[in-house]
Amino acid sequence: MQSEGGRYWISYNGEIFNFVELREELRGLGYAFKTGTDTEVVLAAYDRWGEEALLKFNGMWAMAIWDAAEKRLLLARDRFGIKPLFYCRMSSGFAFASELKAFRHLAGFAPSLDPEITVAAMRDVFSVESREETIVRDVRRLPAGHVLRVRAGETTLKRWWRTSDHLDAAPRGYETQMKRFGELFDDACALRMRSDVPMGTSLSGGLDSTAVLCATAGMRAGVEGARELSRAFVAAFPGSVNDEQATAQATADRLKLPCVTMRFDDRVDPEEVVRSVCDLEEVYLTAPLPACRVYEAQRREKIVVSLDGHGADELLGGYPHQTVAALENGAGFWRQPARSWDLADTARFQTVSPDGSRASVWSMLARHDPAIRSAKRGLLGLYRATLKPLWLALHGARKSPESKASEEWLAPLKRGGSEETSDGESLAGPLNRILYRDFHRTVLPTILRNFDRCSMAHGVESRMPFMDWRLVCFAFALPDACKVGAGYSKRILRDSMRGRIPDSVREDRVKVGFNSPLADWFNGTLKTWLNDELRSQAFLENDLWNGRAIADFAEKKTKGPAWTWQDCERLWPIVSAHLLMRFYRTSKSI
Repeated sequence: MQSEGGRYWISYNGEIFNFVELREELRGLGYAFKTGTDTEVVLAAYDRWGEEALLKFNGMWAMAIWDAAEKRLLLARDRFGIKPLFYCRMSSGFAFASELKAFRHLAGFAPSLDPEITVAAMRDVFSVESREETIVRDVRRLPAGHVLRVRAGETTLKRWWRTSDHLDAAPRGYETQMKRFGELFDDACALRMRSDVPMGTSLSGGLDSTAVLCATAGMRAGVEGARELSRAFVAAFPGSVNDEQATAQATADRLKLPCVTMRFDDRVDPEEVVRSVCDLEEVYLTAPLPACRVYEAQRREKIVVSLDGHGADELLGGYPHQTVAALENGAGFWRQPARSWDLADTARFQTVSPDGSRASVWSMLARHDPAIRSAKRGLLGLYRATLKPLWLALHGARKSPESKASEEWLAPLKRGGSEETSDGESLAGPLNRILYRDFHRTVLPTILRNFDRCSMAHGVESRMPFMDWRLVCFAFALPDACKVGAGYSKRILRDSMRGRIPDSVREDRVKVGFNSPLADWFNGTLKTWLNDELRSQAFLENDLWNGRAIADFAEKKTKGPAWTWQDCERLWPIVSAHLLMRFYRTSKSI
């Protein structure tokens, strides 16, 4: 779109949800508008405020603005990197896109995977999304909350947003904090209901997506441009511990919302799995097929916008590793017994072992509390120095069978990872500091990337109320106990939604993941396909991994013990890298 007067041109992916309010402010400053779009508001805001306009936007975006008067290009990405933006500098010019695969069609550019970034991604899938380098050699990622200025072949990178610089003091008292959190969450949902196309929701049956759905119920009145959600879309995994279909269906029925269900079992088409990897464009722990199918079903039902619950786990402490890390980095049981006990009790309920058992609070404390672990080490050292030698002298030493270390599958890293940053270290409480890292650098950037690729591959826009910058800044100013406390993760969200979502969902303490049933597939219809891929010449001769050892491991799995999810999470990043390498070697999709 071109601005009034012709000075600016914009290419833009995303949504500014508060564009109605900004449009009124700009009208008061003398601007006139010909359309009802947020894009025209962005151009007018940039004309008025320049780069400072970014601070006024509440939304998600990757945008390029060309200033014809200054002959300057500005690339800008939203605060948290919800929308992707890549660029490449070449002797023939400067190119940018919102997908890595776009560069395959760039004249004079021969795409290939960067070996070091690919190995880093295979070793830790959450380690690369906050880096500027991408898995495609010579293509760089514009970091979240940054702008890139391009003029006469020179580029300047500047950070325009840092969450820790925008935190306000949290109000006193948990009830006041909870009320304010609820107000911000409701307004974040209301803004994201503005749409001129049909809207739906991806409903997992868990706390986050249920909270989003229930918060929007009956909210349309009073929100300019808002639409009601017309359908809920649910992924079902019959017979799996990941299956939340019954809970999701019950919530949809309670709100009288039509529900579309996609069922996943051990039968899957290999070509569909490969296609989903190409849509994702990146290395990940599991195949993104379930998410792709959910958004594909939405588009088939003419749903163009999906209101989703992403971001709550990283913002409010929904993962077991966060609770455990808070326990390990806390003051310890002897100094803060009640808090340590609370964290240990929460951690043991967040996950359930395959046999349905849970660890005791004392076992969690012995394993993760620094004070008790230190005392345990002291007693163990005393035993080894005194009682154990005496026992061995009386009964004779017995050699334990040697345990053979698992064979290394991946090539070593030659280049270090992204530099660590102290950003967020000033936050109060060990949990807040852990969440800040997960939210800005590791887990969430990867999750956002995955769902943006899967949704946009089918022309569906995923909107995330938990990613509203006002809610994010408020949450990071809250004490740790507001997020993980009283035996629950995401405590303030659960309490703010009391009476608005079913108690069966609000009080469920088990964290259920949304992953492909790869173990079922590898033990079922993908068995032959997997072994064929691992025995292919391209896989066996790749320098980034030990193809022979991997293929032998997979062959043993087809004859011996069945595949487990741990096996799959170890193998799939390598398989996805193998598929992507083939994708970038060919001139067409596979």
